[in-house]
Amino acid sequence: MRLVVSRSKARLQTPEQVKNKLIKAGVAEDIAARASMGAGKKGQAAYDFVQQNKDLLKLTDEQQKSLFVDRYLQKKNEFLGKFDADTYRNMNKDQFTALMSLHYNTPAFIQNDTGIQRAIRNKSDPTIIAAEIKKWNKVGKDKIHPVLDARRKAEADLYLGGNQ
Repeated sequence: MRLVVSRSKARLQTPEQVKNKLIKAGVAEDIAARASMGAGKKGQAAYDFVQQNKDLLKLTDEQQKSLFVDRYLQKKNEFLGKFDADTYRNMNKDQFTALMSLHYNTPAFIQNDTGIQRAIRNKSDPTIIAAEIKKWNKVGKDKIHPVLDARRKAEADLYLGGNQ
C-alpha cells in the first residue's frame, strides 16, 4: 500500500495518533513509529517523506480494513454531528451514502458553511442537493478535475436514487 499525502485542510492527525491507529491495526510498533513521522507534513516535505518511505509499510487486507473502518466511523460521527436528527430520518440509504462518500473524500464539505449544507438544512429538493454535490469537482478554485467530476456525478446520481 502506498502512503497517501492529503492536501485537505482538515484537522491533521498527530504522529502519536497515527502511530496508535497503525498499532491498533496490527502494524509493528517500530514500523508504526517510523510511518507516523509523516503526519502533519505538507507540500514538498510530505512528498519527500512518501518517496523516502514508500516501501516501509505493507498492510494486509485485514489491516487496511481496520484502518478504513476506524476512519469511516470517525467521518460518520463528524457527519452525524453536523445536522439534526430529522435531517437524517428524512434521507434514504442512497442519499445518506452519497453524502457520506462526499464527506469522506471532501472534508471541507462538512467543515465549512457550504451551499450543499444549506440545501440539506433547508430540506431542498433532491435535484438542488444533487447539483450542489456536482460543484465539488474542482482542484483549486476553478480547474475541473475529470476524476473528481466523474466521482461527484456518480454521487449526485446515487443521491437521486441512481436513476439519472
